Amino acid sequence: MTNEEIHHKYAMLKQLSSLPRKMVSIHGADKVADLVLHELCQPECFNLVKAAYFVDNPDFDCFKGVSGLYRGELNDNHSVSWHDHESFVASTFDLPFNKKVREITKESYRRKNMRDQDMVEQIASDLGFGDHAFCSWDMKHANHGLFIYEKAEFAACLIEEYLADGLSLLSFCPIN
Repeated sequence: MTNEEIHHKYAMLKQLSSLPRKMVSIHGADKVADLVLHELCQPECFNLVKAAYFVDNPDFDCFKGVSGLYRGELNDNHSVSWHDHESFVASTFDLPFNKKVREITKESYRRKNMRDQDMVEQIASDLGFGDHAFCSWDMKHANHGLFIYEKAEFAACLIEEYLADGLSLLSFCPIN
């Protein structure tokens, strides 16, 4: 492992380990998933250019877009301050990519026994993803998380090693 990779791994683990404390500091707030997603996409974390987070609930036959981030739409006004999270949410709420993700509401693909890969390809095409990957995981209350992402040109191989652990934090965010 190179010095650069070691430095990035340290920065990523530092970022991930600070998220639970930050999340608790705004317990009960709306759009916590937007803040967590933004942190996960940062260059010092997973270095993702584009990411979309969805929740599927077969019991209620619902698949819903929760949050989306495209770094190409962000500017200096979109920095995260956990002490002023309302400003961040207000500045990113109506960004085109986030809005497009949140507008996706379908019947549960899990209830129809549809494969993750098939659903991902359909959504990735609709959202204009290029070279993408995805991660899915079981959540509380029989929900199922789905995360589609596009890596930056320099993306550490550590993504696959730690991504599922980082994404599990989204499971603790309210879906609103």
